[in-house]
Amino acid sequence: MKINSVSIRAMATIDEKHKPKNKRQAFLRLLEYIAPYKKAVAIGVISNLWVGLVVLVPPLIYGKSITDRVVLNLFNESADARWRLLLISTLAQILLYGSSSFMVWVRMKTMHILGERILVDIRKQVYSRLQALSISYFDSGQTGEIMSRVTNDSEVVEEFVTHAADTLISDTIRLAAMCVVMFYVSKTLAIISLLPVPIIFVLALTFSRKVRPIYRKVRERLAEINAKVQENLSGMRVIKAFAREDFEQTNFENETEAFYDMRVRAIRLWTRFFPSIDFQVRTASVVVWSVGAAMILHKVPGVTMGTLIIFTMYLGMFYEPVRSLATINDTIQRSLAAAERIFEVVDEQPQIQDADDAVDLPRIHGRVELDRFNFSYGGEEEVLTDF
Repeated sequence: MKINSVSIRAMATIDEKHKPKNKRQAFLRLLEYIAPYKKAVAIGVISNLWVGLVVLVPPLIYGKSITDRVVLNLFNESADARWRLLLISTLAQILLYGSSSFMVWVRMKTMHILGERILVDIRKQVYSRLQALSISYFDSGQTGEIMSRVTNDSEVVEEFVTHAADTLISDTIRLAAMCVVMFYVSKTLAIISLLPVPIIFVLALTFSRKVRPIYRKVRERLAEINAKVQENLSGMRVIKAFAREDFEQTNFENETEAFYDMRVRAIRLWTRFFPSIDFQVRTASVVVWSVGAAMILHKVPGVTMGTLIIFTMYLGMFYEPVRSLATINDTIQRSLAAAERIFEVVDEQPQIQDADDAVDLPRIHGRVELDRFNFSYGGEEEVLTDF
């Protein structure tokens, strides 16, 4: 076999062109990992939705049945009828909460097992791609950094499946159902309750835009720390032989401090975002209480003490999924940042690829002759010329 005028070059392989162009593309690709498990996802969503809808019933029981009919006796019912209604209301709530606890168990078991399954699928896919890549990929990348994509980044993506995907769906449906009930009970109080929601979602979008690049840098810094530890442990004999302990210690501390700085930037954004949501929620609750009390004092038709109790209980539950969606947004942003790094590996193509009609080379005999053979690393200065 004769090789004429050949140059072999190791090329950098982590290419920015393979990054998902936007977070929507990365989000849709994450959903592809969930698609094969539609049954498990459906169980998770239905169980979570059941838990969310069950909590809508007790406020109606407390407000209309217990407060207005049993305690205040606004309908002038007999004592026996009121005792009977109290017993039925109590048993109904116990049954509802019992079914809710059962569905919580179903959801936790199903979604956590699904998350672990998808974590395995991601790691298998990434490792399979690494096996197919050219040697130049590993020449240009740090081993610890590559390991971080297989282990740490995939675990962050698993959080998206376990905590974010089904909650995102069920909380959205629960908010819609709660809005319907609140408008049915009192349109005025419902409108007041909804006033902070647009502001909260604008804040959430702003938070997403600012925090996602930071989370990506956090993942990169963590990968650099892993790479540093892996390389130093592998080369500890050389480090000690040349008395480089202090130098490597300084380098490691610098990497760790850089990781800390990125984490602090994310924390500062996070701590500005969530207290502002909490303030708006509490302010809306105070306004609803005040307006509701004023409506009772002015004997507005259809507004009773039971109505105010219903809204008081609903407000806490209404803003819980709003807060939850904001928290999930934080999880999603971290998952998308990690997913981008995973997809860079999955999308990477081997530098040398077989032709479509390639055939397996049988066992050969003879010798290899090199004629005017050139060799270089990464296209830089040639170490062999015209060999």
